[in-house]
Amino acid sequence: MVGVGDEGMGIQPEDQRMLFVPYFSKKRTGTGLGLAIVHRIISDHNGTIHAENNHPQGALFTFELPL
Repeated sequence: MVGVGDEGMGIQPEDQRMLFVPYFSKKRTGTGLGLAIVHRIISDHNGTIHAENNHPQGALFTFELPL
């Protein structure tokens, strides 16, 4: 398992289910494809990726790939 976290604003509860959906973005610029592409690559390799809030602040993304 690999985890990557930050100390930013975190993930809003209403955005949680949309994070890996193509074209979903809360930013003014960008395409909203980054996390959708990451999700697709990891899924294509039979892995999983999860996102959650990183306490006390920020976001934490963890992923697993089979050996």
